[in-house]
Amino acid sequence: MGKLNSGQISGILLSVAIIAVVSNLFFVSNSVFGFAKNPGGKTAAGNATVGATTSYGLVFDNSGFNKLLEYDKTINVTSLTSEQQAVYKKLLGRDKNGKVIIPHPCCGVSISECAPCDHGKAIRGLIKYLLQQGWSEENILSESLVWDRLFFPGQI
Repeated sequence: MGKLNSGQISGILLSVAIIAVVSNLFFVSNSVFGFAKNPGGKTAAGNATVGATTSYGLVFDNSGFNKLLEYDKTINVTSLTSEQQAVYKKLLGRDKNGKVIIPHPCCGVSISECAPCDHGKAIRGLIKYLLQQGWSEENILSESLVWDRLFFPGQI
């Protein structure tokens, strides 16, 4: 075998770097599916585990994530009472000190400020659904953070 020239070495290193970056993107978070890949198969978040069923019937997995996306599309904010709409708007934004209420690591801004990524859509769907079910603002915030911990392990 002959020696590799600097152009060939650069090409190989670039290829390895691209593979590493792409692999890391799919390992850390897959935006097509809501959940981070976890080599152990389960991710604890609060009292939730991937595969567990929520008290409102969704499973902490991609099927539950997809249902939340559906809720975002099908539940119109105008179908909520004015009080519920105020809670919805509040939870998607920032507090009086400018701190994001529900963390959104993939965009680094509040859910209302980010591009419409699927994680943000899922949280919007969750909030609308739980408001319809009569949940309190505090309980919705707690549940949103559980889902966020599943979406972004180790970041929330």
